[in-house]
Amino acid sequence: MKKLFAVFCLVVFCCILPVNANAAKIDINKATCSQILELDEDDMLKFYAWLDGYVSAKTGNMVFDTDPMQAGLAGLEQICSASPMAKFMDILK
Repeated sequence: MKKLFAVFCLVVFCCILPVNANAAKIDINKATCSQILELDEDDMLKFYAWLDGYVSAKTGNMVFDTDPMQAGLAGLEQICSASPMAKFMDILK
């Protein structure tokens, strides 16, 4: 039931997001940290939500917790700021 509720919340969240005429499209396998850091605030939050889902799928952790999101964004910015030309996926590994 909790999984169903989490999926429902994610679908609702995605449906109520405003459509961005300048939506970002990034090939994550080729993206550098500087490209990630250039995202505006809304796209950064969307990216982090995608990243959380990606990491959750890789680790098998199916717990959705919004508390660490701000800390995660700060950590992401700190790591990428230190190596702006590094490929993001290399740093993520």
